[in-house]
Amino acid sequence: WLFIDEFLEELSDTQVQEYELLAHRQEVLKHCLEKLTPKQRELVELRYQSQQTMQSVAQQRGLTLDAAY
Repeated sequence: WLFIDEFLEELSDTQVQEYELLAHRQEVLKHCLEKLTPKQRELVELRYQSQQTMQSVAQQRGLTLDAAY
């Protein structure tokens, strides 16, 4: 049982560390997104939340692909 308890403790610690890292990354990303203009933020949201290609995003917004980037 000792081995199982140690394994579970280590697994729990790893999960906590991964959660903390993810929470930190989300906070940093949120901060970066807040610095974008509304138009830039919209392009990012279309690309990643809607999982569209940049070509599709550019076409929807009437932009060249270079301008969308």
